[in-house]
Amino acid sequence: WSGSLNAPDATVSMTDTQWSMNGNSTAGNMKLNRTIVGFNGGTSPFTTLTTDNLDAVQSAFVMRTDLNKADKLVINKSATGHDNSIWVNFLKKPSNKDTLDIPLVSAPEATADNLFRASTRVVGFSDVTPILSVRKEDGKKEWVLDGYQVARNDGQGKAAATFMHISYNNFITEVNNLNKRMGDLRDINGEAGTWVRLLNGSGSADGGFTDHYTLLQMGADRKHELGSMDLFTGVMATYTDTDASADLYSGKTKSWGGGFYASGLFRSGAYFD
Repeated sequence: WSGSLNAPDATVSMTDTQWSMNGNSTAGNMKLNRTIVGFNGGTSPFTTLTTDNLDAVQSAFVMRTDLNKADKLVINKSATGHDNSIWVNFLKKPSNKDTLDIPLVSAPEATADNLFRASTRVVGFSDVTPILSVRKEDGKKEWVLDGYQVARNDGQGKAAATFMHISYNNFITEVNNLNKRMGDLRDINGEAGTWVRLLNGSGSADGGFTDHYTLLQMGADRKHELGSMDLFTGVMATYTDTDASADLYSGKTKSWGGGFYASGLFRSGAYFD
C-alpha cells in the first residue's frame, strides 16, 4: 500500500503488508504484524509517523538520513511487541570523522530496550549495519543513530565474480565443442559433412545468483588428402544467449561468432588442430 495516513482517532492494523509512506502520517493506535513501513517522503525531505499506541511484531521500519536529519517514528503513550527491525538508508555516506546523533524513534520511557534492533542491509557488495544506542531523556526513550558498520558480503562477491566470468566460460564452451568436432572428424574419416550442436543449461550460486544459457553451433567441413596426411578444414558459426541475475543486478548477453578450423592427421596417428 502506498500513501499517507491521517487517522488520529482510529486503530490501524496491518498484517503481511508493505506500506510505502509518502507523507507525514498519524494514527491513534497501530498494530503491525510482519509489516514493512518504508518512509519515502513524497514532497518533503523526511517524514514522521506518529501514533499514541504501537504494538509491533516482526515488523521493520525503513528510514532515511542525510547525516543531519532523518525520518522518525514517534510513539506517545505505549509501545509493545518484539523482533522489530530498523533499516537505515544513508542518503550521504558518512566519513570517518562524522559523529552522528540522530534520533530515529521516540517512545515512552517504560518501553523495552529490545523493542527495536538495527538490521543489516546489503549495499553493493557490502553489509551495512547502523549503530544504534538507546537513551532516556525528558521522560522519553530514544533510539539514536550513532553511525554504521560495513563488512564485506562474500556471497555477493562470489556471485559477481561468477557473473563476470560468464563471457569467458561461454568462450571456453565454444572452443571445447569445436575440439569435439575435430575429434569426430579424425574418428569417422569421412569425405565431407555438416554438424550442429545445441547446449542448454542453468545454474546457481551464493547471493541469489542464477543463470540460464543456450549455445548453438553449426559448421561444414571436408577432407583433403595430402601426401603424408589427411587435412580436414571447415567453417563454423556460433550463437550464445545468456541470462543471469542476482539479488542486486541482472544482465543478458547475446553473442555471434564465426571462424575457420583445421585438423591434420598423419599416417603415424599424430595429429594437430
